Amino acid sequence: MFSEYKGLTIFSDDFRSMGYCSKGVRSGFANHGLSYAEFISNGIDASELLAACNGNELVLKIVEAANERRRRK
Repeated sequence: MFSEYKGLTIFSDDFRSMGYCSKGVRSGFANHGLSYAEFISNGIDASELLAACNGNELVLKIVEAANERRRRK
């Protein structure tokens, strides 16, 4: 469903750049059954994140912004 973002790795900086604090991100990961520790160490594939969060609009905005930043580099 979110295959257009497969291969795009989301990092904690991507959340921070959108104004999210680590406490809130950690809570969100726990609520969706995702490993926060693994995320901090390695990031998370955007398609996996979106699937786990059921395409949450706020998460989608983070992914889209990260995708745009990576394309500009």
